[in-house]
Amino acid sequence: MKPGQPAPPPSTEGGGGAVGLYLFIRRYGMYVLLVAALGFLAFELIRLHATDVAREHQQAWLALRQAKTPQAIRATVLKAYAFPAVRARSYLKIGDWYLDFLNAPRPATSASGAKISRRQALAGAQRAFQTVLDHYAGQESLVITRAKLGLARVEEDAGHWTKAAAIYKAFLAPDATSMEKSFAALAAFRLQHLKTWARPPLAGPPVRGAAAPATTTPASPATRPKGRK
Repeated sequence: MKPGQPAPPPSTEGGGGAVGLYLFIRRYGMYVLLVAALGFLAFELIRLHATDVAREHQQAWLALRQAKTPQAIRATVLKAYAFPAVRARSYLKIGDWYLDFLNAPRPATSASGAKISRRQALAGAQRAFQTVLDHYAGQESLVITRAKLGLARVEEDAGHWTKAAAIYKAFLAPDATSMEKSFAALAAFRLQHLKTWARPPLAGPPVRGAAAPATTTPASPATRPKGRK
């Protein structure tokens, strides 16, 4: 190197990568730490949210299991939770409750003491099962299949035998779903007996009670033969 000539810059061969990393961290280290912190915070928030959703989901199923009447199901489940699977099962349980109410030998009153007519019970069951089919068709196939069977039972109780038969025949059709085919035996049984249920045997003549045994009363003194005491 000639006198007065500036010295060349230090060579970065061998240590250039470490120097570059040092300079990058020195210049952008705070941003890197900030991004990492935000990422970790987002992960924790997602995890906590998933935990809260899972806990709420369990609470919804528990509330449905404890609710015994349509009024209780609407108050504690349908008004409190928005999970589609829980709501579909809720309407299914409401429909089953009305069917049990129609076919059980119990007074025509609800759990709250309000009178329920046969027409109201049929309408409540039909509305519940139809809600499942109209608004929750994407739920598990068992729920949808049970809703269809519930509608068929409603048509039976209403005396709409042709409509009930159409539902059962769909379970026996070649294009029935695999879940519907699993209930084919039940559908075939009910379809076979629809005509019998539609025309119940006539009642026989009323059975008369057995005649009361004749009783003998002692003759009065005025009617006794003379000579007898």
